[in-house]
This record gives sequence, structure tokens and C-alpha cells, in this order.
Amino acid sequence: MDKLADFFDPTTDEEFTGIYEGIAHPDKSTDARQAVAQVRERLRKFEQALVRLGEDLSIHKGLASSYEYAAYALDTLDAYFRSVEAGVPAPLEPLGAQIFAMCVVNEIVELHFFAQELDHYHASRKRSRTSPPG
Repeated sequence: MDKLADFFDPTTDEEFTGIYEGIAHPDKSTDARQAVAQVRERLRKFEQALVRLGEDLSIHKGLASSYEYAAYALDTLDAYFRSVEAGVPAPLEPLGAQIFAMCVVNEIVELHFFAQELDHYHASRKRSRTSPPG
């Protein structure tokens, strides 16, 4: 199985660039919404991988908070870009969208940190189970 940290690989930066581009250039809001969906999909797959490892998101308070904040910010950005695409008043100003985008970036950094810690923990458990005694 892939490492949990792999869900936050460098291509995530391209998705963030797409989100910021959509905020700065309303004509790119469709692409930005697609970038939001890609980050959301990463979070979903990350959560599924946690479940497969037997990890309960709710017992890791910092991890759960970062996940919830990122998901909420992504939902808000999706609503923002949908409004821009439809030509109706957006639920927030572009500055607010930038703040939510920064929130997503910050929480993804936190989730990546937690993922690395959990990868290390699970790798050490696996080594201890497969190592010969003594």
C-alpha cells in the first residue's frame, strides 16, 4: 500500500495554483472548481486509507480538525466558483476566497505532517512484527 503522505504529493501544488488562478481570473473558475474537486478527492482517498489501516479519524483530534477545516474551506471555495460561473453574487469576496484557499493549503500541510507521522508509526509496527526476536 502507498504511504499516507503520498496523498499529498507535489502535484497538489498545481491544484492550489489552479485555485488561486480561478480567484484572480474569474474566467478560469471552471478550472479552479475542478482543482477543488481534485483536492477533495485526495482527502476522500486519504480518509479511506486511514480506515484501511484501522485508524479512526475522530481519535486524532488535530488530524480530524485539519481534515474538517480543509473540507469546509473546499466546500466554500466550490460554492464561490459555482457562483462566479453562474454570474450570481458569490458567498464571499475574492479576498475571502483567497483566505479560504490559504486555509486549505495550511491544513493540507498539517495533514501531510500527520500522514508522515502515521506512516512512520505503521512502518515501525510492521518492522517489529516481522523482525526476528533478539
